[in-house]
Amino acid sequence: MGWTDPLFNACISGENTKVILKDMTLAECRRRCEEERLSFKCRSIEWWKGERYNLQVKNRRMDAGEHWREDRTNHVYTERT
Repeated sequence: MGWTDPLFNACISGENTKVILKDMTLAECRRRCEEERLSFKCRSIEWWKGERYNLQVKNRRMDAGEHWREDRTNHVYTERT
């Protein structure tokens, strides 16, 4: 499995499954998503550049419907392929 290229200023609004408030890089966020197996299947992440924390999401962009946003400053979205 791999990851899509990061989409900047994008997110799935209001659909966060797990929030990790820890200073980490985008690569670390991806790794944490890949390791998540107990409570849900992590399919995508939102990483806040300024805060460097990770939001794990069980949905993907194609499933987000009206929750998909491309106007969120400092958000970076990427999903598992």
